[in-house]
Amino acid sequence: MQDFYATLHVLPSADIDVIKAAYRALSKRYHPDSYIGDKDFATKRMQDINAAYELLGCAAKRKDYDLERNKSFTGEVFSDDAEEDDTKFKEDWETVCKFCPEARSCFDYLHKFSHALAFSFASYLLDTKNFNKCRALAQKFQNEFLQEYFGSDPEIQKFARRLLLCGEIQAAKVVNKAVKLMGRSLGLSQCMSEIYKDYPQAHIKTQFFRALYGPHAESFIFLNLLKVPIEEDNYSFKTKYRIKYDGREELINAPDIDAWVKKHFGDKEEFRNIWKGPAFWR
Repeated sequence: MQDFYATLHVLPSADIDVIKAAYRALSKRYHPDSYIGDKDFATKRMQDINAAYELLGCAAKRKDYDLERNKSFTGEVFSDDAEEDDTKFKEDWETVCKFCPEARSCFDYLHKFSHALAFSFASYLLDTKNFNKCRALAQKFQNEFLQEYFGSDPEIQKFARRLLLCGEIQAAKVVNKAVKLMGRSLGLSQCMSEIYKDYPQAHIKTQFFRALYGPHAESFIFLNLLKVPIEEDNYSFKTKYRIKYDGREELINAPDIDAWVKKHFGDKEEFRNIWKGPAFWR
């Protein structure tokens, strides 16, 4: 069964305005008269786009389709595939982002979840011109995405969101599949235990993000998760941390902690900025 929602890069929960916006954006992109590239490919793509919109744009047809789709797509995963380059879309988006930097911030944030989600968000903004509401809209897109692919348990959603922001896409897809198969029976502790067993780096990354997001968001909080007993250098009066990470142990002077964090995990301030997205859990 063809997934028409995937064809238009929208969520199954998308309202008609989002569907219309995605259709218009994709039509501009793939219309054979303006598409730069293989015309046969563009023609076939437009046929699929038109078929998807013809069905999803009609409330009655969509209702019948959803009933059948729910039987077929019981364990579907979200799409993080990139679309083909679209110079016109990029040009339009770059122009509006110069005047509305928050739109770019929201797009980049949603892109960590799924390229298709970010594209749907940008298409909707370009179509409706509601740039003064871009943060609230990005939050809406985020919440619908988490609800669709990770169920209604807020703790599971929170965990999946953290994985996605860490770049642990495959781990998040495993959670996605487990939720679809187990529903509310899936508990957070059970979920985290199995994910961290199969994706040990996800444990390190998510704990680091949690530390940075905490009320005292400093790198030393994260190091409490990695360090073995602190050594005191009685001669230089400098605190040292013996860090066990990635199968190695290192002795780090306290003043060098930030440099160590940046070396292994990127820029600390950049990590903090990840949590400055359109919505964050408290």
